[in-house]
Amino acid sequence: MDVVIVFGYDSLNKSLPKDIFVSNITDFAIIKINGKEVYLKKDTIESKQISEKKFIDVFIGNDFKTIINFELYNQKDESCDFKGTLEIVQKNKFKQIIKIKGQGGC
Repeated sequence: MDVVIVFGYDSLNKSLPKDIFVSNITDFAIIKINGKEVYLKKDTIESKQISEKKFIDVFIGNDFKTIINFELYNQKDESCDFKGTLEIVQKNKFKQIIKIKGQGGC
């Protein structure tokens, strides 16, 4: 059974897209950059669990690298709420850090 996490902006600004990052946590993720979906593969060497509730997941592909620092802050049965930051790096072009919130479950 795969876990899927959907992250969006940690903001009340309704003009921002709701979902910006989707991952099955084990091997791939999709991020929306300028309205286009970019597919990424998990870097299992750099990704790690920091503590029982804190994680770092790194995904790479198509000249992009994403680093998600997130923590579990609420758990209900098989679903969880997460919060943290999403760092987006595009090779030789830009770097951006966004506060995010997400939900995941089986």
